[in-house]
Amino acid sequence: MLEVLTVDFDTETLQYEAEIEFLEGKDGNFLEGLHKTIGCDWIDIVPYSEDYSVVIDDEGLLVSNNIVHEIALENGNRNGTVFEENTLQLAGKLIFVRNKITDEGVEIDSLKKSDTYYLMKTLKIKPIGITR
Repeated sequence: MLEVLTVDFDTETLQYEAEIEFLEGKDGNFLEGLHKTIGCDWIDIVPYSEDYSVVIDDEGLLVSNNIVHEIALENGNRNGTVFEENTLQLAGKLIFVRNKITDEGVEIDSLKKSDTYYLMKTLKIKPIGITR
């Protein structure tokens, strides 16, 4: 099972909703679960930080009535005295996963409870539009 944090914007309540979900996978392959959770044909994995990535609908900007999110990223030097803020602009439902470094590169992995808590406390996200 892959433990993930899903984030989406409810257009009726005008608030973000976050939920911990557990995705099933065969032999460690969670692709089908990611597609089903987002409701898409193609996914893209976008780096959020060294520790986390966001799985999104690769065609999310082309789908009508998808919320476009702006997510603030903080990049600073090691002692934390200089910060430069960058942003991601992503559309549709977002799935946060943990990055796992392997010999082949970076793979996605389950979030731990502490990861979910950290993301919920630090995530700076706002809706900036809706696709036509």
